[in-house]
Amino acid sequence: MNGDDEMAQRARIPRGTLNREAIVTAAVEVLADGGLDALTMRAVADALGTRSMSLYTYFSGKEQLLTAAEEHLIAMLDLPEPGSGGVEALREIFRAYWRMLVAHPWLVRRDHSREETSPGDLRLAETIYSIVGRLGIPERTAVGLVATTFRFTLGCATLYPGRRAWDDPRHWERLRTELGKLPRDDYPSLHLFSTELSDYTQDEVFEFGLNELMNRFRAAAEHSS
Repeated sequence: MNGDDEMAQRARIPRGTLNREAIVTAAVEVLADGGLDALTMRAVADALGTRSMSLYTYFSGKEQLLTAAEEHLIAMLDLPEPGSGGVEALREIFRAYWRMLVAHPWLVRRDHSREETSPGDLRLAETIYSIVGRLGIPERTAVGLVATTFRFTLGCATLYPGRRAWDDPRHWERLRTELGKLPRDDYPSLHLFSTELSDYTQDEVFEFGLNELMNRFRAAAEHSS
């Protein structure tokens, strides 16, 4: 049986049900399973049980589909209305953003590789800067704080897959044992951690850094009032 015959034998989606939403949902699933490298128009068509050419009625190609998939995920973030809330609203926005990046690691690679700002990015930025503006933080300070917080969040999400051991208590037990073997005279500070180093999950590291950054937002708002 050749490729065309196999295509004909495949279960196909019901006529008239193919639409942008169905295609984007399938694309997100393909990305979740295989990451950026797995996404092709053919892979999404296969997931839908249709021909790849049918997708071009809705999307010009992979890049436009990627943007739509990203938009789909950002639209699912529970963002406050622009201008509402304060520092705690900022905290919740960046926490939700972090969780989205961790759940969909392809988004981190996507952010690093593209140069254009997507509509979803603009919506997220508008919400954040409207809150910061309402706090009365001066423009230059606001840009510095927001950019730093975005980079911190992206950095934590980038490292997350390679730091999964941090979430295992046995990792910290081994680390304390290794630090205890270091020569005390050469590494007095590190040797001290062999008995006093606490477990630190990745979520706890993120929350610690986020809290420090939110304190800077709060201090900047109080200084400007």
